[in-house]
Amino acid sequence: MNVIATENAFPVNSLENKLTPYLQILEDTSGEMSYEDVKGKEFEQVVLKNKNQSLNKKFTDSAIWVKIPLKIDLNNTSWMLEQYDWYINELDLYVENVSTKEVLTFHTGNMLPFSERLYPHNNLVFPLELQKGNEYLLYLRYKTKQPLEIKLTLWEYIEFQSYTQELEMALGFTYGGFVMIMLYTFLLFLSLRESTYFYYIIYVFSTLLTMLHINGDLFRYFYPDNPEAMFIVSRCYVSLFVLSIIQFARSFLRVNLLSPLISKSLTTIQVFIVCVFLAWPFIPFPTYQVILFTMVGISFLSLMVVGVYALRKGHKEALFYLIAWIPPSFTCFLAATRFVYTFPIDLNYRLTTQSAFLLEMCLLAFALAYRIKLLKEIQDKQESLVQSEKMASLGRLVSGVAHEMNTPIGIGVTAASLLHARTDEIQNQLKKGNFKKSLLEQYLMSCESASSLLLNNLTKMSNLITSFKHVSADIQGYEKRELEIREYIEEIIASLVPEAKKESLSINIHSDKEIIIDSYPGALVQIITNLVSNAILHAFDGRDHGNISIHLKKEGKSLLIIFADDGKGIPKKNLKDIFEPFYTTKRNKGGTGLGLHIVFNLVFQQLKGTITCESEINKGTSFKIMIPLRV
Repeated sequence: MNVIATENAFPVNSLENKLTPYLQILEDTSGEMSYEDVKGKEFEQVVLKNKNQSLNKKFTDSAIWVKIPLKIDLNNTSWMLEQYDWYINELDLYVENVSTKEVLTFHTGNMLPFSERLYPHNNLVFPLELQKGNEYLLYLRYKTKQPLEIKLTLWEYIEFQSYTQELEMALGFTYGGFVMIMLYTFLLFLSLRESTYFYYIIYVFSTLLTMLHINGDLFRYFYPDNPEAMFIVSRCYVSLFVLSIIQFARSFLRVNLLSPLISKSLTTIQVFIVCVFLAWPFIPFPTYQVILFTMVGISFLSLMVVGVYALRKGHKEALFYLIAWIPPSFTCFLAATRFVYTFPIDLNYRLTTQSAFLLEMCLLAFALAYRIKLLKEIQDKQESLVQSEKMASLGRLVSGVAHEMNTPIGIGVTAASLLHARTDEIQNQLKKGNFKKSLLEQYLMSCESASSLLLNNLTKMSNLITSFKHVSADIQGYEKRELEIREYIEEIIASLVPEAKKESLSINIHSDKEIIIDSYPGALVQIITNLVSNAILHAFDGRDHGNISIHLKKEGKSLLIIFADDGKGIPKKNLKDIFEPFYTTKRNKGGTGLGLHIVFNLVFQQLKGTITCESEINKGTSFKIMIPLRV
């Protein structure tokens, strides 16, 4: 900034007069100088690169005096002197008529209640009566704890009213856009009940809160009589803004699954922001804002990197995410660097910034809508695979029942054949007239033995068919009914015995007493079948024997099912992912990654219960399922 001395009066000859390039400044490092003290001091003229630029003094403990000589060349007498940046704690104006030496004094600032302002406007405005042909000396004293930005404009009154209306219309449109997006997303959240949409609502709300505060509307309409609240709000809104966008990005891009390391890094940033917020009473305000805006820059850069990484990993919705972040990332970078570098912050800048964020919100709303489409496709694919799993379970059941029926059918055929042969022998002896008592006794003994074998094996077949009818019907249609849980699980296990024998598995059921539940047996079939199949595929892979135990216990109004095996166990790093869709370590051996995901959904959604897993390498795995006795 170049500084030269001048006393030339600025000619006021238009309806809008930008005064900043023509002001003269004096820095009062003591902060104690009065109007009378500075009148005799030499001021220095500021030369700016262009007339639209503001004078950015950044953070300063000094009081800054500004002197502007004016000469009124228009007939208009009503004028409005506007200080654009309203973050000024104390602003005093002294208007001296050069001819009459009359001095008018005004005082304003953001530490006054809004009702005590000289004019009801978001910015700091002084209404003035200036006569044509007169010369005036304007002295302004600035004192603030905020970054000091001097941007003065002298408006003709009617022109200022028109400018204010245009400003309020533009801001109203922006605020309305944010509110509409919030309502739209809230309806989606009510419909989908997914946390991503909730985090997005918080992000949009925090952005709207930020805009309201920056523009002064939050102070004007929400706490006009409590200026001290501004300092608390100014610390809150930035923290909430950054925390909410990080949380939204984590949920939207599924960072926990994408990269645990990135997830931990983002958590570290969030924890640091919370710590800085909690420590704000002990941190000087300039230091606090520098730290916080530095974290804003780091956060935005990190989230852009996460978006690129997610896109490279095949997350299609990350493309919308990255496009949406281009405009606000640039404007946030400018906002963060305003405390380091001097550049104009004016109405056009603020409207551009807020329009960029509104555009971002719209693009993210499209991204959320596109995500719904992707989730629908995934859901359809999952439902198709779930149906395939159900048919596979039914196929295993049919195979098991057919295998189990082979033996009783064979024995029945043998017994019937023996009975037929003995009957033919008796008939032949009768025709020959050689029928004897001993022969009849032998025939009756054979009949008794054969009929006993037939009855036992036909009963066994009947029970198998009955179980098959129950279980197969339950697999194909989930209908609620009462059942005795031990008996029903025994029926399920009976259909899995051939597969268990093939793998040399022993399956034991333990229950203290009869437990009646009113639930969905089809879901139970799918759960037990998938757990057994999962154990065969993973727990006992490469082993020639194994044991599975199913413990049933009534706990209050709930049923506890503990499904445990003594297999290889699950590595600790994999435990958190076992219920995720398509997660499998045996894809090359036919694993779809849906078995335990289906179990989790059935327990959580269909049976309204919970499921947890504990495992230890080479000692086995245990699934604990807690479901209500009556769903």
